[in-house]
Amino acid sequence: MKNFGTKKTMREKKLRAKEFIFSCSFRVGLLACIGVFGLLYTMQMSASSTQGYKMSDLQKELSGLENDYERLQSEVAEYRSLSNVQERLIGMNFVSMDSPEYLPFAGGSVAVRN
Repeated sequence: MKNFGTKKTMREKKLRAKEFIFSCSFRVGLLACIGVFGLLYTMQMSASSTQGYKMSDLQKELSGLENDYERLQSEVAEYRSLSNVQERLIGMNFVSMDSPEYLPFAGGSVAVRN
């Protein structure tokens, strides 16, 4: 016959569980877990708020760069305008041509087919 040992009753199991819950080591372990999770939560919130500030700064920088881009686009359009190009040509001592003369081609075609 096998000896299974003595079985504990439900009352003994409940008493052992109460002793464990009210023991000093359980309380210290529970307090350590709460402390670790509190520290992790604080670190996560700090990292999240830091990322929020960085994102805000980058959005401000993006807005400034978009304004600069629009300003430069308008400057390019202004420099490309016909009146501005004519003013710069006059400033470089170019003269306008009244009636251009074109040289006629020797033959009637521009390219020769083989």
